[in-house]
Amino acid sequence: MKSSKRSCFYFVKDTIYQYNVSVDLQDRFSYESQRSLTNDLATKFSNGMRITDISPVSLNPIAKSLWPTNLIDADGSPIKNRLTQYQTCVDPNGTYHGVYDFMYLKRINNKMLKYILSFDGYFDIYFNPDRKYVSPAKSIAMLRLLIKQNKTDYLQDLQKFMYWYYINEMQIIESDKEITNENIR
Repeated sequence: MKSSKRSCFYFVKDTIYQYNVSVDLQDRFSYESQRSLTNDLATKFSNGMRITDISPVSLNPIAKSLWPTNLIDADGSPIKNRLTQYQTCVDPNGTYHGVYDFMYLKRINNKMLKYILSFDGYFDIYFNPDRKYVSPAKSIAMLRLLIKQNKTDYLQDLQKFMYWYYINEMQIIESDKEITNENIR
């Protein structure tokens, strides 16, 4: 029996490139096999760019610390408690997903930033673009783009950040890829 796994990879060049990938998996694939498969896909789409998994099961402890559950708010509590209220933050004029990214990015420390800057691409093995809109990998790609555009001061002002976010989010180049087990490796 087969099932489908959707993943999303973000690469940063002059803008953000988002690859939505559907993969047919055997139901009996172990978690390790799925992780290996996702890493193989990331390598396939990276075109030589460095990419990292920032999920809670990442093999790198710094990457793992980028998962929202592991980030700490200014008062010392996990920011996941605050972030969940913004995942579907809707006001009468529209949906403000950028608030999630703003709050998430403000909690990244220098050690995490150094790690982030050593890569050009990010993914989260758990993120499925069909089920959720916000993604730590996307947030990190947005941070990388902010840095490339020399606009990190926008992280000090929510209004400036939101304006920048919506302009740049509309410019994300997105493509869907269907992958079968035969053409992965």
